[in-house]
Amino acid sequence: MLKRGLLLLTALVCAVCPVFGQDQIQIKFIQQPNTPYFAGQPEISIYAGEYDTVNLRIKSEKSGTARLFWATDFDPNFNQQKSIWFFIDRSVAFKEYTFNLRSQNKYWAGLVGQLVVFPENGLDGFTVAQSNAAAASISSNISSGWRELWGPRGRLIEGPSINNMQANYIFGIPINYYIYFSILLVGFSAFLCHFIISKDLAYSLKIFRQAAIFACVGFLGLISIWSLNNQWLQLKGDFRIFGFRSLEEKQAAFVGKEFYGFLSFIKANVPQRAKVEMLQSSQAYGSEIASYYLYPLNFYLKPADYILVFHYQKDLGQVLNYLKDYYLFKKQSDQAYILRRK
Repeated sequence: MLKRGLLLLTALVCAVCPVFGQDQIQIKFIQQPNTPYFAGQPEISIYAGEYDTVNLRIKSEKSGTARLFWATDFDPNFNQQKSIWFFIDRSVAFKEYTFNLRSQNKYWAGLVGQLVVFPENGLDGFTVAQSNAAAASISSNISSGWRELWGPRGRLIEGPSINNMQANYIFGIPINYYIYFSILLVGFSAFLCHFIISKDLAYSLKIFRQAAIFACVGFLGLISIWSLNNQWLQLKGDFRIFGFRSLEEKQAAFVGKEFYGFLSFIKANVPQRAKVEMLQSSQAYGSEIASYYLYPLNFYLKPADYILVFHYQKDLGQVLNYLKDYYLFKKQSDQAYILRRK
């Protein structure tokens, strides 16, 4: 009777919660009009502790880089710390990209309610099909680690400064740690083999030192080749973006054509040394970049004489209702305008 009751209870739970215990959680990606990304909605919230791997199916007419962002119950906003950076391969059919996110980013935690795939070279010829989240397996970990090793992190400059080039990682661990371990393993293996054969401790320690030195020299050569390859990739990327262009075209390519146009609009309408503040939600490093290009405008003294609004999440009416001490001064577009203190 007890067994029959347990069976009925199990059947009831499965009927009420059909997704309980499933192997994969499907993620449907769509591209909303006037958005530069694909938004992914899982069929249920993804428990990051169990579903640590995301498999994306992407088709792209050109190679480049992209970012995968996610929003969690701890932090519902999309930001750079909750993201990974990866290469896109040119393909005529959908190709699977596997990422063990828990090993690559400590912020893959809690319940994940939405994901975003943002191709940094634009959406032309780029499509994300229905994808999934799943628990890690040996094959998925190998695929994820290989893609992470050969990804843009550590090969391309990340952010607006050359100081943001990072080390290469595998499973979230810098590759240098694997090299140190390999050197010690080579030296210890040589020591152990010679000690078993000769029983001579001093001679075996000498062999250990020699083997470790040869391993260091070998890895140094590999690292040098690796570094040259990284520099070549950076050179090709820079030339594709900046080669044989004017200074204005290079600046627009770096910050984005639309954002650079807004900066030029500000220069033409805001007096020098005025106190300003920027409201923006979609442009990474917006205030930092603007403070550099708009010098000597002052971004740090309050209260601001002018507020520079660029692609803010609230419309003009909501902004003016919130900032009652300001009025619309100059308008470039519905998403880019300048407010002035009354």
